[in-house]
Amino acid sequence: MYRHIEKYWDKFEIHPWWSDYRKDLVFWLVNECPNALTPTDAQKIADHRVYFMQILLRLQVKNKTIPDLDIYLAEFLSIVKEPLTSNILNRQLYSFTNQFKNYDNAIEALFIELRGKRSFEQVAYDYCFLKHVVLSKNFNNLPVMAFASKLHNELIKLTYLAATCTTVKYKEGAKNKTWSEKEIVNDVNRIATHVSQYLNDSLISAWPQIHNGILKEQILLNMSNQTNVAQNQLKSVANFTRSLLPNIGLPNYVYDILIVQATGHKRESYFEGAGTNCYFNRRNNGFDTIISRIPLDSADHHGKFRLWQIIEKQRAAAAEVNRTIQFEMNNLYADSTLPIIADSLKGKIGKDILADYKFRCWAIIREWKWMPCPEIKFWSSPYQLYDSESITALSYKNKGSFTQDCEDFRFFFFV
Repeated sequence: MYRHIEKYWDKFEIHPWWSDYRKDLVFWLVNECPNALTPTDAQKIADHRVYFMQILLRLQVKNKTIPDLDIYLAEFLSIVKEPLTSNILNRQLYSFTNQFKNYDNAIEALFIELRGKRSFEQVAYDYCFLKHVVLSKNFNNLPVMAFASKLHNELIKLTYLAATCTTVKYKEGAKNKTWSEKEIVNDVNRIATHVSQYLNDSLISAWPQIHNGILKEQILLNMSNQTNVAQNQLKSVANFTRSLLPNIGLPNYVYDILIVQATGHKRESYFEGAGTNCYFNRRNNGFDTIISRIPLDSADHHGKFRLWQIIEKQRAAAAEVNRTIQFEMNNLYADSTLPIIADSLKGKIGKDILADYKFRCWAIIREWKWMPCPEIKFWSSPYQLYDSESITALSYKNKGSFTQDCEDFRFFFFV
């Protein structure tokens, strides 16, 4: 039922015969959707999408173009309940060994094999229409808000039409006319209020689970060989993912992304920041990743100027911190663990990096090796405003000695 929901939900229209459809609308948009999607739901959806992507990459198809996951997600959710405990990737499935012309044919065969004798309708995810509005676009706020706007306009037209019909039907009975009008208004208000709250709360729940899931998907698609990653691959994934994120979840945010290759054994990472605006994922499919978001309405020029002032102020703060790093790290770099180094460094800086300097988050990456000296491979994709960038990257290196490893440290500060 919902595999191709994107073909019709954006064409959603309310039939003019209010008496036939009013209760149906209340049922599908209110009664069947009592609670909005939660952060837990968003994490589950993100996990399913990533797991589905891993399965798709196992399929053998001639046309390698990956289809839009949104088309098949509801059906996949209905089949695979817990991707983190599922063993589909380890099963000897016919779908993994057969050759297919394209992914549509391969996915159809895969779903039939996984469902067994059950039909899609028998394993349907659920019947909340609003949930599928959000799922079918992966929490993309543009089509979700377009649906809300269309529904709003249709309800206005329907209210006017229903009021006109009521006037004609009960022109001789004022009491019945008043009762009918109140019932119409109550149902319209109930639908409008509930849908608005449901969609808004669901979009709020997208951060950071869905955003991180999108980054994972792009890593899987473009960097399957984690031990041999080129710099331009990191750049491509970081920049492209950052371009996708402003449309995910609540609008009026811009984003930063940091991707650091994390395949070596002699490495550590340290992160400090508020989860409301920064998200750190250690060993994210072979990479340490950070996604940061900054509230900004792209149409607000005064807001952009204020943000630019903040970036410039914090760039100066980072320069001040860098002087301390370069002076003090000669005595700190050889400490046993990165958290110990970070705590000692914070004491030397003398100010709280988050509370005093007002950075949203900051991180340190450390790698060490005797010979040859290590080189941390990363790409930061900051939000750029005029000639300023929202991520400041600093470095400290110690070449070591005959008895000591070389050390490479990278420090990242997020506006």
